[in-house]
Amino acid sequence: MVASAIITSPLFDNISISVIILNSFIMMLDDPTRIEPDPFFESIENVFLGLYSVEMVLKIVGMGFYFNENAYIKDGWNILDFVIVTSSLPTALMSASESKRPIEEIELEGV
Repeated sequence: MVASAIITSPLFDNISISVIILNSFIMMLDDPTRIEPDPFFESIENVFLGLYSVEMVLKIVGMGFYFNENAYIKDGWNILDFVIVTSSLPTALMSASESKRPIEEIELEGV
């Protein structure tokens, strides 16, 4: 019930659109051809992924995933969001686990 009330509020829509616009602006500032990625952009990318993940979970809980008439996965935009978020999560989790490894292990792999 709470998730349904959240996702149907105009504030939720406004915040979602604002996050998308801000993410697009940040992506315009980043240079993806850099050999060494900027730590700021790596961090902010994880923040946006977290926000999109929360949005996805709220919508799935509030709308149901598949079996309801207006279920989350029955909308084309939600399918696109689901594919993008779920395909981004493994990469973010792998990079987070690599950053927790001791430096000696990472240096030895390059040798």
